[in-house]
Amino acid sequence: MSMNDYSELFSEISRPLFKRFADTVEKCRDLSFRITTFLFQNGADFVPVLGYYIPALLQRAPATLAYDQEMQIFVWDAETHDAYKRGRAVDRQDAANPSAPVSVTVVEPSEEVRLLTCQSLTTLIKRLDELQALSVLNPYFSDVVLFLQSQVRDPYPELKIEAIRGIEHLAITREYESGMCFFAVALVRAVMPALRHRHAKVRAPAVDAVRACVHVPNRAKRKGAGTEAIAELVGFKESNVLQVSAFYKTEVSVNYLAEVTSDSSVQVRERVVLMLSSFLTELEDRYDHQTRLLPYLLDMLSDETSGIRNTALECLMKCGKQYEEDHPDEIIERRQYGIDGDDRCNLDKPLPPPFTERPRIGIRIYVRGNTKRFLFALVGELTNWQCKTRLKSARLLKTVLILCEEYLTMEAHKLLPAYVKALGFAREDKDKELETLLLEICELCGRYTAPETYVHYILPRLRGDAEIVQFGVDSATRCCVMDALKNMLEGSKASLVPPYLTEIIDTIVDPCVIDIESLTVHETAVNLLNSLLYRVQGRGLAATEAHYQSTGRLKSMKETITKAFRFLFLSLNKTETCKLASTGLTYLSALDFDSRATGVRGLFTRQIPIILGGDLLSTNTDDYEFHDPISPEFSLLDLSVSCPWCVVQQSVSSLLPVIEYICHTALHQGSNCSSSLPQDSGIQINVTGDGKLAGLAASPTDILCRYSDLLLATLSPVFGVSGVGVPSDPYIHLYTDSGATQTTCVDMTDLPMNIIHRVVDVFVAPAVWSAESALQVKRLKILSMLLLHSAPHEYQQLKKTQNFIEFFLHSHMEVLLRNVFPASSSPSTVASVRQLSIDLLCRALEMLAGNTRAVPYKKLDESSSVDRVLVDKGHAEGALRLLMSVVLDDSCDTIRIACLHALLYLVPFIPRNDDSVALDSTTIGRSICDFRGIVDRLLHRVVESNPTPDFLDMLDTVLRSIATLSPSDFEEIVRQNMNLLSGENQAPSAASEIFSGLIDHCDMMLQFQSMQMG
Repeated sequence: MSMNDYSELFSEISRPLFKRFADTVEKCRDLSFRITTFLFQNGADFVPVLGYYIPALLQRAPATLAYDQEMQIFVWDAETHDAYKRGRAVDRQDAANPSAPVSVTVVEPSEEVRLLTCQSLTTLIKRLDELQALSVLNPYFSDVVLFLQSQVRDPYPELKIEAIRGIEHLAITREYESGMCFFAVALVRAVMPALRHRHAKVRAPAVDAVRACVHVPNRAKRKGAGTEAIAELVGFKESNVLQVSAFYKTEVSVNYLAEVTSDSSVQVRERVVLMLSSFLTELEDRYDHQTRLLPYLLDMLSDETSGIRNTALECLMKCGKQYEEDHPDEIIERRQYGIDGDDRCNLDKPLPPPFTERPRIGIRIYVRGNTKRFLFALVGELTNWQCKTRLKSARLLKTVLILCEEYLTMEAHKLLPAYVKALGFAREDKDKELETLLLEICELCGRYTAPETYVHYILPRLRGDAEIVQFGVDSATRCCVMDALKNMLEGSKASLVPPYLTEIIDTIVDPCVIDIESLTVHETAVNLLNSLLYRVQGRGLAATEAHYQSTGRLKSMKETITKAFRFLFLSLNKTETCKLASTGLTYLSALDFDSRATGVRGLFTRQIPIILGGDLLSTNTDDYEFHDPISPEFSLLDLSVSCPWCVVQQSVSSLLPVIEYICHTALHQGSNCSSSLPQDSGIQINVTGDGKLAGLAASPTDILCRYSDLLLATLSPVFGVSGVGVPSDPYIHLYTDSGATQTTCVDMTDLPMNIIHRVVDVFVAPAVWSAESALQVKRLKILSMLLLHSAPHEYQQLKKTQNFIEFFLHSHMEVLLRNVFPASSSPSTVASVRQLSIDLLCRALEMLAGNTRAVPYKKLDESSSVDRVLVDKGHAEGALRLLMSVVLDDSCDTIRIACLHALLYLVPFIPRNDDSVALDSTTIGRSICDFRGIVDRLLHRVVESNPTPDFLDMLDTVLRSIATLSPSDFEEIVRQNMNLLSGENQAPSAASEIFSGLIDHCDMMLQFQSMQMG
């Protein structure tokens, strides 16, 4: 059949067919609409049937539908609408509370039939468009619009979609422009509730319909016919307009555009960005609405979908280009005079996506002119109770900062406190994503705001100035302020930061501002200082010049550098801040422009003596708190002496009184010890009423162990002990200098002798030797360093060294050995302690001999022609008694061998039978310490206790040395002890070889003596 045949058929059956629209049987209604739709698709002449079709169609819609031309809204309850117009406290029908239940009146109970009803009408519209016969529908245009908008309210989603697409088709059809101008605003209001539908397939065509209705051209007024509805689309209400119903119930305003801008459906958001693009670039009255619509376009620049971001950026570029075309004079003037932003802005850093380069001047001016209206509302939403809203606001603010650049400096007095408040809110709510965004915002703020602006707003809030923060500042707020300032400094130009270096460092190192006991505050402060120092690396002179320009006074940066160094130096002592402090010290070394200080090592070389002199040595000893591990004095001393670059060697003579004080305090804790201190020490110790020292909580052993470590670390680099230079944990991140292990030794003789005497007094006192072997080992190591680690070459230095070692042997050595080697059969100390003590004796005796084994052991005094025996016989015999009675029988073979080494040095002091001295009744008797007793005891050791070859070799050496004192007597004693070899095998043994070798040795010496006498 042809189109004409279908038209004739349709004309003949139209009236009975349309009557079936109201048939009581659903199947009949269904078929009647399907037949009607089919005939509309295939017919050509619909004039004869439209007069019957439209009335029949309207009968399937509520009879109360109407249009209020004055208010430009569709109504479906005339009575309620009249009451609203008279001022009754009821909602406008198309603007009712969206959360309230919706009641919709329908004539057709079947959803499928209602859908077929709407499809028949939309099919007719499309067919007339194809036939270019749209004018046929003009007489019925208002009825068609009225019917379609009523179907938008239907709860059936498919029917909504069909009706919305029908409205969109009418809006984009040029033939219906005049008719759509009349209904455009009302149609936008009717479709807007569909923007909140739960189905994205409904929301997407609703966005297209709103766009089309708003764009209906009103050629008479050169505007979009539906633009009046844009204010309601964004939920805008005049602040000075209040409805009567607001006095009686809650008014709800819905921002439909904000909801679809953040829609979860990518398809919906793509259509929204196209709608915004058309509103801002194509509407003739776009300038009236750009302040309301621009925030949503800017928000789309941070969309998660790259296509949407690019579309929004293209729209923004088009807006900027249009602005340049509309304002050519302003643009040309700026470009000709080079007025394109503040020179202090940091434009070198890359911008976040979707920006790949600095926006063109038209875009920036365009955005600036439309920002102030929503800026403070946007900042206020940073602390909204909804997480999603806060994030959207932060992303939008980030985009606004990029586009406005330095323009927002005029609002810094409001924006900067708001950033800090929002950052604290995010941390309190544990919103990490928002916190990250806010820190990025602070960094962008630093790019476009001069430091002279934000520093003077931020620092008073960090200090807690009363005129700025009336009720003080808590730790959490201080952390927020410091993090905000840190990110602003990172954003600023490095050349602008040096003038504020001193002021910021003075604030950070102020103990009233930064509580180092609070780990979070301390760590945040170190981070801030690191960021500051990183920005000013190598710009110390610039800071000095800036201070001179601002104050007219030339001030060195040395004091500022010392303050920063002390703060970072103390931070090394905490595990949490150690690595950060190491990084900061590296940056600080680059700031220190003194030619003598290169790198971190040079920084330490210059600053540690200043720190020690200012914070430790000038302090009254009454106020020392070295015993408290959390005190700054403890940390400074601990870190100074453990520095791998051995900087403390420059102040060791001054540090020893401090360590002496520590030792005395620990040694005499719990008793009134003032009388036991050296008279010349100059130390006053306060004793409380109960005999305890004020302020001490740790045990003496704990304190002595701790400060033994400190003294060891102090003395090791001073005396050049091998192996020194390995960094401790606080320095592990700084220890990158390959030359750090190269130390400069300081001779022990350069130190004040009275200081060393007093330290030795403390460390060999009997009360110090506790049962803890670790503490004993430390004491012996300290004594070894004080006494022996020097290599004097000149006579005067040798004289000083030997005098001191002589003092030590006379005063302390026997006491020390008796503490280490008690007379009991089982030793009370570990082998390492016993080994160290006997090695100490051996080394001391060797030093007295001038590093030789010459006999006799005497020292020539240049002031006298008389040889003077170096070691007093009484002390030598005491050492002999201890070695022969206890040490020689030690269970450790190494210690027994060391005992024999010590005997070598004491051979000249062995009393022979003709010149022996009377012995004390408390000693073990003459039989051990005279010539015969010593030789007998040593010969017994040759054959007893299964001696090792090394022990026998050393024993043979000692016996041969003793034989030189009296060869004849020695040979007689050896022959008398030959019975010790009885029972030995006929084959020669090690013992028999030693005995025979000693006899041969004595015979040879006797022959030499006879030859000399002859």
